[in-house]
Amino acid sequence: MKKLTLYAIILLSISMLTVACRKTEDMFPETDKLSTDITLNGEVAVPLVNTELLIFNFAPKETEKLWLEADDNNLIHMKMLSRNVFRAKIKNILTDETFPMPQGHTMEGDDSELNGDTTKLQMYDKMITGKLEFQDPRIIFHIRNQVPFGLFCDVTNISMYDADEQLMSSTAHSSELAVKAATAPGDTAKTDLILTKEQIPSLPTLLSNIPKYISYKAKVGTKAQDAPYEIKGNEKVEIDVEVDIPFIARMENITLEDTLDFVDLKKEDQEEIKSVTLKLKFNNGYPLNTISQIYLVEEKPDGTVGEKVDSLFTDTKLKDITEQGWIFPPAEIDAQGVVTKPTETFLKINIDRARLDKLKDKNAKKMIIKAVLNTHDAQGQSTFVKILSTYTLGVKIAIKAELESEIN
Repeated sequence: MKKLTLYAIILLSISMLTVACRKTEDMFPETDKLSTDITLNGEVAVPLVNTELLIFNFAPKETEKLWLEADDNNLIHMKMLSRNVFRAKIKNILTDETFPMPQGHTMEGDDSELNGDTTKLQMYDKMITGKLEFQDPRIIFHIRNQVPFGLFCDVTNISMYDADEQLMSSTAHSSELAVKAATAPGDTAKTDLILTKEQIPSLPTLLSNIPKYISYKAKVGTKAQDAPYEIKGNEKVEIDVEVDIPFIARMENITLEDTLDFVDLKKEDQEEIKSVTLKLKFNNGYPLNTISQIYLVEEKPDGTVGEKVDSLFTDTKLKDITEQGWIFPPAEIDAQGVVTKPTETFLKINIDRARLDKLKDKNAKKMIIKAVLNTHDAQGQSTFVKILSTYTLGVKIAIKAELESEIN
């Protein structure tokens, strides 16, 4: 009698959701099928996952450039920081002046236009199409000034680009801000210039069509004044740009897609498996209407993704399954867009021997996870919702394998 390798069976589920696993024996009604004793008459059934996921579980890996943060009201903010978008020495800004500049020298007012590099909007990496409108996005210019006299900064243009770096939209703008001066040689003064829809009414619209890149133009200069001490000319003006998006948003067919490694089904893993049944139960505490599909796809010899071999959610006779995939009903919300009641959905998926053989024969070692998100009210109209750090997605997964023979 051959010993069954359960590794492949377990990965079949875990590949769907890489989460912290908390095993219990009562996550589903069939308690007799969830025993820790796996010597059964041709069947193995075990619970795999029983957990609650927070928004931080779904977020991209946190870096110094991209992260999620909850404010005092538990509202999630999505933040992205681009360092040194603008960086210039004062001698390159005040080009009509001579440096070193002696103390007491009276300068004429002058300015210089700075063009920032095009910056990738990493927060939109996995989004393919759709419309995502944030209610109150902010762009913050963190200015560091080593020059000992007051400057002004005026952000004159913000432009958005698609994945091919073709211009999608832009806005001309003028909001001159006084920049604090350094008070001693070697000192650095810090000033924040905050732009919201109050200054740029079109800012929510600029970010709504899933741009992939953003660029800025700014004018930096000084009014006529006297130098308080000698200025060498190498003193710098540096500007970091932070995109801060409080997650009050509405979504229309936002499509996300990601490619992950799938289990490598080897012959010895399949010989004694007749079928695999997955049971999934989700308690959705998020106000997002989601249609999800998982495609199992060929891996080519060079490691790239090939043709789609199978899809997981296909049985349209089941409740909540459509031709597009599995529908996750949204949690109920109040007039302020805050969740008042989660919703529950349950699904059972059978993968028979023929499908397993097909996956192996077609070298299906990759999977594409696709989701389409909308925020709809009870009347089906797009509405603004809030994403709070306290929201959870309850996930329960159990698996049953029907075998060709008994195992010990």
